[in-house]
Amino acid sequence: MRRRLILILLMFVLTTAVAPAARAQKNERNGQLLIARQRQFFEAIKNKRYRRLDNMLSRDYLGTYALGIIDRNRERADLRKFNLTGYRMSGVRTAFPDERTGIISFRLHVEVLFDGKTVEEDDFISCVWTKKNGRWQLAAQTAVKAGNNI
Repeated sequence: MRRRLILILLMFVLTTAVAPAARAQKNERNGQLLIARQRQFFEAIKNKRYRRLDNMLSRDYLGTYALGIIDRNRERADLRKFNLTGYRMSGVRTAFPDERTGIISFRLHVEVLFDGKTVEEDDFISCVWTKKNGRWQLAAQTAVKAGNNI
């Protein structure tokens, strides 16, 4: 009986020690997938691949920007007018509150062609991606213009 109890305790200790490491490894793998998906989103904007963009936006998408809160239809219309020529993501961080929700936050430098001139801007972006039918879809995005010192 004592031997059985020791084996059970040993299995419990080994299982609890392995679980956090496995979860961290899975989060790292999911983080890389989410970062790649975010880059695909920007590449679709840059290359004007609007059908791909539409498929990446969740049906209940919400965007929060300096000018207000917008829905999926407004985001789709705005992205078609947005002439992105270059972008750079830095300081990328990811989090996964559950299996179907991923959060990615980063600093974004964009170059946009506006009235024949290149305009550059830096923003802090936070996106919530949800997994539906095995695909990550952008459910929400918030952008704040970056200041000089942080």
